[in-house]
Amino acid sequence: MITMQVRKVSEDLKPYTCDAMLGKDINEHPEARRKAQKRVKESQLIFSTCISAGVGLLRSELFDTVVIDEASQQAKPASLVPLVNGATRAVLVGDHV
Repeated sequence: MITMQVRKVSEDLKPYTCDAMLGKDINEHPEARRKAQKRVKESQLIFSTCISAGVGLLRSELFDTVVIDEASQQAKPASLVPLVNGATRAVLVGDHV
């Protein structure tokens, strides 16, 4: 059983985090962090909050395409974080409600 604490992630999504997939807290285990970085580099699709796209494992990644869901409810500065990481295409999804 995995005992690490993944913060600010809903219970139904925790099994899909890098921590859960590797069975260790990537912030406390350097080898797990390296494996997580490798996994991120090999991934075709990454889900993240806009702010998280600029920190941690994703800080040095370049994103070709960025999709921002609930874009009308997102703060403009937060929306810029994933867009400045090499995005050549951006899709903003959301309505005023």
